[in-house]
Amino acid sequence: IIGGSANECGTCGNPVKDDCDTCDDVDWNDCETVTFEFGDNANLASFFVLPEDQSVESVFSDVALDLLAVANGGSAALFTDGEITNGSLSELDQESGYWVIMDNAADLSIEGTPIDPQTSYDISEGANLLGFPQPTGVDFATGLGQELGLGNIYAVLGQGVSAYKWNNIWIGS
Repeated sequence: IIGGSANECGTCGNPVKDDCDTCDDVDWNDCETVTFEFGDNANLASFFVLPEDQSVESVFSDVALDLLAVANGGSAALFTDGEITNGSLSELDQESGYWVIMDNAADLSIEGTPIDPQTSYDISEGANLLGFPQPTGVDFATGLGQELGLGNIYAVLGQGVSAYKWNNIWIGS
């Protein structure tokens, strides 16, 4: 490499290559590692960080022997002895929420690229299982944004928390 280090990409302001080999000067898409602590039952999860290979087999390979099922709003993958034995869910995406059903508690670490913070969600009538785009919580009104004011949302459920709109007042945790 002439005039730079091994992790410089070399064009347009010398962007730096991150651990996932992304070469640009965009802050939000730098490679991250996230660890999920799954209990030995149903776990509600969103994968705001995913690797390049987003297949269910690949993402859950380290915990497959403890995994019973992964399901989103419209499909599932059922596991037996660490292998998918039934279901149509083959890939994960960062916009969806998932139920991860474990036979035993296990931690899963994922290294990958975070979701674009400008991602828009398509919300259909009825129940929607959506992913949350960041590792920490935000204020309720901020998280729902303009949708909160439109009156289209009347309940929000999360892992161990919920809120319900009753008489034009949000109640819950």
